[in-house]
Amino acid sequence: MSVAIQNFETACHQPCPDMPHHSLNATQKQKGLACLQRVRGELREKLLEPLRKKRAELIEKANSEDTTQMKRSLIAQEINRLDMKAQRILDRWS
Repeated sequence: MSVAIQNFETACHQPCPDMPHHSLNATQKQKGLACLQRVRGELREKLLEPLRKKRAELIEKANSEDTTQMKRSLIAQEINRLDMKAQRILDRWS
């Protein structure tokens, strides 16, 4: 009974990422980085847009004449939470 021993020393098994055909040239790198930056910006805006709308609604509600002082303080807390969430998104996606 013979046991087959696999030999993984050949380059075709795990090609080295430092080989010339695996690397990008400067224009490809620049294009890829620009694309990544654009996508990050789009994602950031997509996440921030609902927060901006909600914040505007809350400010409008807080400035309403029939809103009590207690309700205004609760709205202010909610606005602060939205601001902190927006800041986390800006930090993460910038």
